[in-house]
Amino acid sequence: MGLLEKPRELEAEAKQAEEFALAKAERVRICVEIEKSSGKESADRVAELKALWDALPPMAEGDVDSLVRRFQDGCHKYEDGERRRLLAETAVSRLGSLASELEQLLSSTHTDEEIITRWHGLRADADALREHQEANPVASESLVLSIAKLEEREKKFKQLQTKSREENLKRLHQSCRQLEAICVSERLTLKAGDRALREMQDILKQHLPLPSKKDHQEIIARVEAIKNKLSPRVQELRDIDDWKRWANLQVQESLCVEMERLSSSKDPKESSRKMRLLQNQWKQVAVAPRLQGQALWRRFKRAQDVVYGQCEVYLSAQTAERKKNLVRKQELCDKAEALAGSSNWVKTANSIKALQDEWKKVGSGPRGSERAVWERFRRSCDKFFTRRNEAQKHRKEEWATNLVLKEALCQKAEALSEKTDWESNAATLKKLQAEWKTVGQVRKSKADVVWKRFNNACERFFERYKHRDQVDLDLKVTQKEVIINELEGFCQDDFSFETSEILIARVQESCRQWQQAPDLPRTVQQSLTDRYKQALVSLMSKFPNAFDGTELDPALTVNRMKKLIARLEKLISDQEESEETLSPTELLAKQWRERLAANTISTGHKQKNHVSKWRSIEKEVKNAQQQWDRLDPVPAELSAPFIDRFQYVCQQVVSQYKRIS
Repeated sequence: MGLLEKPRELEAEAKQAEEFALAKAERVRICVEIEKSSGKESADRVAELKALWDALPPMAEGDVDSLVRRFQDGCHKYEDGERRRLLAETAVSRLGSLASELEQLLSSTHTDEEIITRWHGLRADADALREHQEANPVASESLVLSIAKLEEREKKFKQLQTKSREENLKRLHQSCRQLEAICVSERLTLKAGDRALREMQDILKQHLPLPSKKDHQEIIARVEAIKNKLSPRVQELRDIDDWKRWANLQVQESLCVEMERLSSSKDPKESSRKMRLLQNQWKQVAVAPRLQGQALWRRFKRAQDVVYGQCEVYLSAQTAERKKNLVRKQELCDKAEALAGSSNWVKTANSIKALQDEWKKVGSGPRGSERAVWERFRRSCDKFFTRRNEAQKHRKEEWATNLVLKEALCQKAEALSEKTDWESNAATLKKLQAEWKTVGQVRKSKADVVWKRFNNACERFFERYKHRDQVDLDLKVTQKEVIINELEGFCQDDFSFETSEILIARVQESCRQWQQAPDLPRTVQQSLTDRYKQALVSLMSKFPNAFDGTELDPALTVNRMKKLIARLEKLISDQEESEETLSPTELLAKQWRERLAANTISTGHKQKNHVSKWRSIEKEVKNAQQQWDRLDPVPAELSAPFIDRFQYVCQQVVSQYKRIS
């Protein structure tokens, strides 16, 4: 038997392999034909091939999956080609209709999500029609703009979605942190625990969109972990609450007994006080098992109504008094509201403080209205004091600004107080004084200080302005004294120079400054000049050869002295010779000619002409004296003979001029 069955099995396997090969070949043929199909005329054939494929018997194994994918890809490729072909055929009309459809979509009132979903359905047509833009350029341009706007809108929508998901994740993490804090809290209450459990249940049911599936799984796992930790604690608190409710039953029963005893009291004031106390105590133990608690509450309420009836007269009187207190407090509120808008800060503040003191003396008002009337009174007081504080703050800021302005004026005035440009600075200071008057007030503690500072600067300048001639003279004297002090400092034993060139340069600079310094009255100038020359002479004595060949060379100055003396002596000798060398006849002829020239023969003409000549000589001598004074000093051993000789010549001219005049 075994030998006969084996050939049959082999034959069956061969037949099965042949059938598989035929089925595979048929499927490959269909796939190849579909892949080659294109055009409108192929539509019927493709439909036949699809029907033929569906009618093929199933393949047991082998490359069936790959062939199915190939068949599906071929069908999709053909359908896509057909769609593109149809779009190409209807490109002109479809471009216009699609552009209009996209514009309407952009201007619609639908949500962004609906618009983006609709855009996804039209995106394939839009991408295909881009290849046929030349068929309708106007519609193509509108289409491109609409596509760009939709893509930008889609981009923003995705960004908002991403942001919303991240915010959801952030909010859920925050809720988890809060729940974790509640879970480990040592002061967890049953109410808080139940609320936390409900919140966790809501989180598990909400299914909020999150950035990723992993985030959603992590949140669920975190919430489940918190729930597993919190549930036992809440159950424990629930058990404790149940025991507490049973314990409150005993307290409620004792409160009922106390309220029933209170009905026998004859003192309404004490009864009303204890009744309120028992009412407050009942509120603290009001939680109890429902049936027993309701019965005890009805018992407590009956006893309370009896006590209230006994105290009704007292309570009515107390209510009337509370109403009077309310009226008084409302009057105080009216007064406070009337003062709240006042700007007389000091007086109004005292008045409101007096109202506050009076408020404290007024008793309580009716229950339920006390808080409202107090809020009204406090609101009026706060309004005034808030306005006062703001005004004070503004006034302080204004004072600070004014102080800065006045300090700036002080600085300007102080900068001008030592200046010597008298007229312009005086005008500027007067402008500063006028500007000072326009600046507002400053803090009282600063006002006197800053005013004294400004006033002292102004007075210092105008005091100097009053004595400006003497100030100018003092400045000029100081300027020259600085030069002299510097030269005298060079003469000190402990003063030395690195090189003679430095010494000469320093001394020449001092001399140049001396020459450029303004002139002084002769009485003042003479003493300073003597000091100046004495300092130069001391320098020449200390450094005898340092000034050789320079403008301060004593030999050069001596030569200048000789030239001045020689010029004066020549003037005098020429005049005397002109008169002494003439004979009496020549002198008479000369006088006759002069008289004829003057058309007079008076003896006074000769005298006048003679005086005029000596006057001109005297002017020359004075000019020479000025030049002599400007000469640089030389040591006494060199200048003494020439000084005596120069003074002698000058004296001759003066004496001659006095004799003939």
